[in-house]
Amino acid sequence: GATRDCRDTSYRLLASTLDLATPVLSVPAGTLAVSGDHPYRFAVVVSKQGGKLPTSTSKAVTVVQTPIPSVTVANKGLGEEQGDGIVLVNPNDRVLLSGSCSEAGGSLAWSIDPPPAVDSPCDAAVFPLGCDGPELAVKGGMGALVSGNAYTVSLRCASNTYTGASGSASVALRINSPPTGPACEACLHPTPRGMGGQCVKTGQPVVGQFRMSCEQWADGDNPLSYRFGWAAEGASSVTWFDYSRARFQSMSFPAGTIHFFAQVIDRHGAASAVMQDTLYVSSDGALQPGNGNGNGGGGGRGNAKRRLAAANSLLAHATSLPAARGWRRLGLSLDSYWAQVEALVATSLQAGQADEVNKIAMAAAAEAAGRFANGTMSLSEAASVDTFLLQSIEASVAKVGAAVLTPFACTTIGAVHHLTAQPLIVTNATAQGAASLLVSLLSANPGDPITGDCASTVATVLHSLSEAHRALRATGGLPRPQVAALANRVDAARRAMLKRSTIMPGFLGLSHATP
Repeated sequence: GATRDCRDTSYRLLASTLDLATPVLSVPAGTLAVSGDHPYRFAVVVSKQGGKLPTSTSKAVTVVQTPIPSVTVANKGLGEEQGDGIVLVNPNDRVLLSGSCSEAGGSLAWSIDPPPAVDSPCDAAVFPLGCDGPELAVKGGMGALVSGNAYTVSLRCASNTYTGASGSASVALRINSPPTGPACEACLHPTPRGMGGQCVKTGQPVVGQFRMSCEQWADGDNPLSYRFGWAAEGASSVTWFDYSRARFQSMSFPAGTIHFFAQVIDRHGAASAVMQDTLYVSSDGALQPGNGNGNGGGGGRGNAKRRLAAANSLLAHATSLPAARGWRRLGLSLDSYWAQVEALVATSLQAGQADEVNKIAMAAAAEAAGRFANGTMSLSEAASVDTFLLQSIEASVAKVGAAVLTPFACTTIGAVHHLTAQPLIVTNATAQGAASLLVSLLSANPGDPITGDCASTVATVLHSLSEAHRALRATGGLPRPQVAALANRVDAARRAMLKRSTIMPGFLGLSHATP
């Protein structure tokens, strides 16, 4: 319809009574007449020198005679407010909005447009705080707010003093869409000769290496980050590595059925579903046709032999390097397998590949524990492997020195977790060394909180050390003077973790008590 210049109650042009060249326009009460069926529209035009095109926006304002409650709405959740004022929310994050009304006794009511996908207008399973209070919470991961959609969330306050008078305010939400792409895939790496480039899913424990890759993933909110994890069949938890820009992760595994996991997130934190691929690791490395059948160049064994050829040639030199001082050879005369494992650790130490040392230690510790459990390795032999691996990790951490960052510290704690997962093979020296290493890692960057996953791993390690402590006392394997020493070190690690974690101790099953 037709438009007219804005005038005040004295019929003067607003442009002649107000400063319009200001980022904040304030119109005193009583300046404007009641608008009736024709609301006022205020517009702002922003321009910049240098040939940039101006941009503008406008807002309709209705002026009524009855006092209107003043309403505000603010974002109190994890959503990020964008430059256009829209709050960007990840699909699995909780929405939390806080509102207020100038009239203390006003009746509040929240609404969402378009309506969310819920069974009832204010489904308690989705809206735990209800829809008629000062706060509105929408649970994430319930599918009520659909990825990619935009919503307007409004709070209306109806006056209990002036009949029919109500005020409202709103906030715009956009539900972030997670990255998309083909399924991530895990294969023996590099592909054995003669396999025609096909993905091989079997290999040897520890010395065979697998790679999980996430290719051709895309999202509008770049850059993307990737995280990978693994778990043996039947494990109660997944060992996760920190997010990075790398689209792949290489790992060695213990014998058994292994599940390799991957997840992709965009720069705002919207995450894809967790993807899983399954691998089959065995000492013969030939559980799949084409592996070690004489026609495929040795299959998983060929991969391991090529990897170990370089490692063995560097073993003697690696043990003499400054980075390996204080590091002792494994020295087990069981078979050539553990000499190969030792060679891989030595090569990684020489190259300063601290993350690789951690990954080898995880797989080797789990392999030793498995062999002890099935009777193919004695208690003393398994304990020797654990001691060797811990010393290797300590040497690796020492080389990193003051540059220990929280993600690396948590990955290293994950390696210690695998070393201590079987308390029966943890010696007094290994237990004390593991506890001391935890204290050292948790004391680096004290102002940087650790994640819940990391804190949970620390709690699991502490529980294992406490169990090892009890087992050593019960069998007389812990001299009386060292009983208190081990308990004190475990407690020091516990206190260091509590200082870094944002999770309440009770949720981790921890207290300040000694084991």
